[in-house]
Amino acid sequence: MIVEPEPPIDFYSSPYLAEHYDLICEAEQDYYRDVDTFWKLLQQQMLASRPSTEPIYVVDVGTGTGRVLNSLGDRARSSQFDLSKVDFVGTDPSQYMLDRAAQCCSLSHVGRVSWRCGSATSLLETLPSREGAVNLLIFADGGIAHLIQPGHGERFFASVADLLRPRTGRACIAVTNFEEAAKSLKYNDDSGTPQERASKQFTNVIYRNAYLGTSVTGSRTETKYHFEVIRRLPGEEDEVITAHQTVLKGKIWTEEELVSLIEGSGLFLVEIDARDPLQTFYHLARKDSSAIFRE
Repeated sequence: MIVEPEPPIDFYSSPYLAEHYDLICEAEQDYYRDVDTFWKLLQQQMLASRPSTEPIYVVDVGTGTGRVLNSLGDRARSSQFDLSKVDFVGTDPSQYMLDRAAQCCSLSHVGRVSWRCGSATSLLETLPSREGAVNLLIFADGGIAHLIQPGHGERFFASVADLLRPRTGRACIAVTNFEEAAKSLKYNDDSGTPQERASKQFTNVIYRNAYLGTSVTGSRTETKYHFEVIRRLPGEEDEVITAHQTVLKGKIWTEEELVSLIEGSGLFLVEIDARDPLQTFYHLARKDSSAIFRE
């Protein structure tokens, strides 16, 4: 059975797409090596806070379905690292992604976990009680590429400066190296053959996705897919439950642009870590921390 495609939708805007995103992550393990970096930063924050009993606040911006926080929780569990005084907060503009994070993440050993719907450009409004209190802020998966409108970058970095704890708070922003990622991601298969993945959440449901291509205009990118949700029963014709064109829009940020925004937002650039060919990590602190790194 074939149905006419429905209007284009955002890449993260349904329960089906939220699960499909997780299935993609499982298949793209070469790309998701960032947890090593975030785990090291979390350990540093926890060790630096001893013997204080104050909570350690970790904010994962653009958390999606909670991959990073869940992975940090897994690392802590396997290494018997106590997270009982850690407060995890995942923020994301898609409630569908947050609903899946709340459903699927296994974080009962963490002191406190919450999921907040909000944009990376309005973090202080989403987390007003965390102003000046955040020990570690993470923006993973090249999520900063979603900040495509004028002023978005300025508002994001200003929010980071407002949220970080004076002197000791740290932020880590992962910026995707667009050309390398485009070549390595299996998901962007331009062979013309749709990829199929079986749902683990919905009975007899198959996700079929075809990569339609990526256009680059200046620093702006737009990637399109044809996405179908199919019900497949033995001996019966496939039933298409829904069919959409999904669109993923982004911006390619240059190092010069990012450094200018960082330095203009009350932040100090601690380090640019470019050892991973797929992602570059920008390590930040508040400007009142700069003397620590110059000692």
